[in-house]
Amino acid sequence: MQVNEQGQVTIPAEVRDRLGFVPGTEIELEIVGEKLEIRKKSRTGSIKAWIERVKGASASGMTTDEIMQLTRDDD
Repeated sequence: MQVNEQGQVTIPAEVRDRLGFVPGTEIELEIVGEKLEIRKKSRTGSIKAWIERVKGASASGMTTDEIMQLTRDDD
């Protein structure tokens, strides 16, 4: 395996398959001593990023209080 002129390395298919790396998989790199570790990016980080993006967003134009009122039982 070699690094090409653009600094890219091709991960062999059997390794990608075993680790579940499909096109679009986000990965993390970490230098550990003299080694480079490659792993799937934590889904927790992705979920946290998604929550931050949608926090406070409502396509209905309603306030949080108005939405909460609709979910409460009046009985």
